[in-house]
Amino acid sequence: MLVDRFSLRVCATLLLAMVLVFAWVAGPAVASTVIHQVQRGDSLYAIARRYGVSIDALVRENQITDPDRLSVGMRLVIPSGTVIHEVARGETLSGIAQHYGVDLESLVAANDIANPHLLQVGQRLVIPGREAAGARAPAVSRSGPAAPAEDPGRDDVITHTVVGGDTLWDLARQYGTTPPAIAAASGIGVNSTLQIGQLLTIPAPTAGAEIAGARAVPWREVHRMFRVGATARVTDVDTGLTFQIVRRGGTNHADCEPLTATDTATMRRIWGGWSWDRRAIVVEFDGHRIAASMHAMPHGRDSIAGNQFAGHFCVHFLNSMTHGSAYTASGIAQRDAQHQAMVRKAVGR
Repeated sequence: MLVDRFSLRVCATLLLAMVLVFAWVAGPAVASTVIHQVQRGDSLYAIARRYGVSIDALVRENQITDPDRLSVGMRLVIPSGTVIHEVARGETLSGIAQHYGVDLESLVAANDIANPHLLQVGQRLVIPGREAAGARAPAVSRSGPAAPAEDPGRDDVITHTVVGGDTLWDLARQYGTTPPAIAAASGIGVNSTLQIGQLLTIPAPTAGAEIAGARAVPWREVHRMFRVGATARVTDVDTGLTFQIVRRGGTNHADCEPLTATDTATMRRIWGGWSWDRRAIVVEFDGHRIAASMHAMPHGRDSIAGNQFAGHFCVHFLNSMTHGSAYTASGIAQRDAQHQAMVRKAVGR
């Protein structure tokens, strides 16, 4: 009987110890300081998505002056509040994802896991998009249209997920704010290239705010700025559709071609076929947004193989002239009134 009682006490003690150990290992995840060493190809946007934090928070935490430039080997402190989970015996990745209410693919991507079926006891996992107790996760919209922020203390802020064709200018016009305001709120440069799936913070609209847009720049200046061989992004003012072009030449205006067959298809969609009709456009390159006008009729020579556009088209800017060739009514170089009207339209005049 004594032996039995002693055995029971030993067993009870061991059982209690096991429970305590398990509770310590598999207990709630806590905030932990995380250091990320920048690898080749890393971007601030990708790092922010990996750890489930905002770009703005990364910029503030590390006092980054230029978010578009990261150095390989640079050590970034991931803002406090990041949830780290230490894997306990018997746990699976799908179970951990379900426990925290996160997507399994996001959990795999956040931790660079090659084989989701192989976890090691004690392995530390970053839980994307989650913050420790006392900190709130940023509101996230899962689709293109913006959704109201979930933080009741920030009803004036919304989050937009970038979709194909989005530009800071288009979003500013859509939400009644300015490109610099969106860039500042999102911790990016105003001339940054947007990536599909990127999360942007849209600040509250300011009553009477003037949205900075395209400028009407004289052709003699554009001629120097937009060099032959340079690529530009074109936005059609009426439809908002965008495509890429390459300048192939031109002296009185810019002779251009679509960069790819996809860009050609977008042009055909905008014009409904090949047409001499002038349309107001905005041409973006090297951080400039310049008001312009163009038609979509292939003529003359081309230089890009495979873009399915047999020839080139003309892009006119403020005070640009026709070539004075057989493609104009008089054969004399002159300002095209319709093109100039479209340039004014592109700046809202």
